[in-house]
Parts: sequence; C-alpha cells; structure tokens
Amino acid sequence: VPTNNADGADFYVEAVAALRITKYGKPDGQVEAGETLRYTVVVDNYGPSYAAGVSIKDILSSDGQFRITNVGSDRPMTCAPTSPVGTYTNEARFDCTLNAALQVLAAGGGPVNPGRWILTIDVQTLEAQDINNTATATSQALDPDMSNNQATVEHEVTASADLRIAKTDSPDPVVAGEQLTYNLTVTNGEFLLATGDDGLLRDLFPVLQD
Repeated sequence: VPTNNADGADFYVEAVAALRITKYGKPDGQVEAGETLRYTVVVDNYGPSYAAGVSIKDILSSDGQFRITNVGSDRPMTCAPTSPVGTYTNEARFDCTLNAALQVLAAGGGPVNPGRWILTIDVQTLEAQDINNTATATSQALDPDMSNNQATVEHEVTASADLRIAKTDSPDPVVAGEQLTYNLTVTNGEFLLATGDDGLLRDLFPVLQD
C-alpha cells in the first residue's frame, strides 16, 4: 500500500484592510473662546477584508487649558481612559477601539455605512490659544498603505468677552451739599474670559449750567 501518495500543509491567510482617516473641525478658521469646537474623525475601510480591532488614537495639544465636553461614536466602542471628558492642560491623549470588526466600505451606503466609523469630539476653552488635534487609525489587519492613516487639524482660539456694567447711586435722592456716591460694577460673561489687554472704564459727567 503506497504511503506517500498524500500530503497536507497548513496556511495562514492574513486579513488585509486598507484604512483611511479624515478629520475636520467646525467652525472653520478662528474659534472664539467659550465656543464649542467639534472635531469629526472618519475612518473608512477599503478592504478587501473586514478590519478587526480598529482603533483611533487621538492627541489634543495646546498652549493652554481646555476641556473635552463630549466624545461620541456612531457605533459601539471602548475608550481608554473610559471617559475622556474632562479638563486638560497642554495635552490630552485617549484611544478608542470598536467593539466589532469594521466591514468594507459600501458603495453609496445608507445613513450608517457598514465600512465607515464616525467619531466626534467636542472641545471648549475659556482662553485664547492654539489647539492641534492629531488622530491615527490602526487595526489588527495588514494595511498596505499607512500614509493615509493619520490626520491633523489646527485651530486658533481667540479671546472673547461679554462685558456688562451696572451703576447705582447713594443716597437717592440727595440733598444739595451732601456727598453722592456712584458704584460701578463690571462683570464678564460666565463662560468667557477676556485676556491680553487691560480694561478701560470711562464715566462722563454732564456739565450743568444755571
């Protein structure tokens, strides 16, 4: 009986998924202090395989203090730290990973494309500064082109103020010859911070003639 007429071999087929990341921030251009800056990060999988373990590593860097107010996703994910929401000085780093494999991008698609992951990050700052946001996409699959796996957006946050003034006098009415005191109170809006220049208050008194 021939014993050498059959043979076998094991082959490992590696998944290949070409990811591409894009990012933009709204509003465009300069952002006023106190205004919400929303970053939208989009990861597309051009296949040919499903991409398991798709992760976005996001780094926010600035020359001041800022706050992440919300991080949202159009599909289930897990982040580290668990909740990136909080106040940061100069830099914030967090990783978010999809709980399920990202399918291949569908032509046309629907409201939710099975091959597209959309992540949003809301940022707010109360002082003028420059904020840079860099996001990098990776997965457990082999990516034949890593040159489009990172995207950066830069924004300038300008100082803004919502000044209000109130004036009271005492006593009122006042008798001729008595001292009259005016109290002026200047306040800034709750969410805005005026920086850079010294404030100037000018109070004009009318000249009364007999």
